[in-house]
Amino acid sequence: MIRDAVLYGIPGLLYFVDNATYKGKLYWNIFDIVREIKQCNYKQALQYIASTSDKQFVSIDKREYKLKPQIRFTPKEFGTNLFMLDNAVLNKELIFSVQDYWVQEKGEWFKNKYHNPNKIDTIAYYFPDTNHVKLYWPNQEFRWYSNCSNNDVFGWNKIIDYSTITDTIVITKSQKDRIYLVYHLGIPAIAVQNEGSYISTEKVDIIHDLFKRKIFLYDNDVTGIATSNKLSEKYGWENRIMECEYKDVYEFYQNDPEGCKIYIKELCGV
Repeated sequence: MIRDAVLYGIPGLLYFVDNATYKGKLYWNIFDIVREIKQCNYKQALQYIASTSDKQFVSIDKREYKLKPQIRFTPKEFGTNLFMLDNAVLNKELIFSVQDYWVQEKGEWFKNKYHNPNKIDTIAYYFPDTNHVKLYWPNQEFRWYSNCSNNDVFGWNKIIDYSTITDTIVITKSQKDRIYLVYHLGIPAIAVQNEGSYISTEKVDIIHDLFKRKIFLYDNDVTGIATSNKLSEKYGWENRIMECEYKDVYEFYQNDPEGCKIYIKELCGV
């Protein structure tokens, strides 16, 4: 028997499925539910949720998390401190070490199709507001597999928290740079999928409304400079280019942690 409405959970997200009205074809997360009930936009829904709920936390267990529509994975504990962070912090950032994964192609599911996690480290980045996943295999020729789009922004689930403590947000081009900015330099940041990605119009509007200063901080190579200059001109946001021997925040911090902290904070004026 099909129940009229059910709730099921995946990391950082509780989904509502209405079988009676939508025959189980519509999956609503908390943002969708609030927008429907309150008849508000995404920004207003974010603010309402932030004002009525406790701080978010994510736990990890041995459940298999089914992530629609193309990828699912079973998480496990990290064997090393990725990004110089412990497992609990990585979980809160929705970064998981993968025990097994499945990808759906042409309606058929394939287990560990591209790399075997038992032989090659496999990392999953999860985006709760879109229910998308990005698989990452460090140091491999084929390194990425995802169902992400430009609407998937690293750190988006922290955006309201950041707006309560600062009027400045840094936008960078990778989760790796963002993690080092946030946890090792103390600078609130979000990140796009890559230097060729753009942020959706809806999220651009939210960022614009929540923060007085918006700063692009991309790689200091030809592509990074050209892209950040273009985005800065398009949105009217600030752009900062590192004039140093290192191409990005991650590389800078790995070689000179204290120098990186001083330089980046002065560069961004934070």
